[in-house]
Amino acid sequence: MSGAIEQARPGGLGDFVMRAGLASILVGNSIVALVAPGEFERVIAVNFIGRHLHAGVVSGMVGFVVVNDLALGLVILSGRLRQIAYVWLGAWLTVVAAIRITNLVW
Repeated sequence: MSGAIEQARPGGLGDFVMRAGLASILVGNSIVALVAPGEFERVIAVNFIGRHLHAGVVSGMVGFVVVNDLALGLVILSGRLRQIAYVWLGAWLTVVAAIRITNLVW
């Protein structure tokens, strides 16, 4: 195999770098949500759906972000459950993008 293909295959250096990068973004986001939850609460609260939610629900959603992003980051970094992790990541990023986009539109 050529060097680039070898590195991109599961278990190769390229695969590890990609997983480490994704995991660092998710774990970092989890830490920020934990130490500065107000930023996340504001993003959720100004959303057209979030405006109708009780403050306790918004805080609970931030707690979910902390746990979800940490767990997802660690699963991706481990390299186990790849298909489940990447489907989970895709679904999660779709939800986050939908929240961000609707914040711009509404």
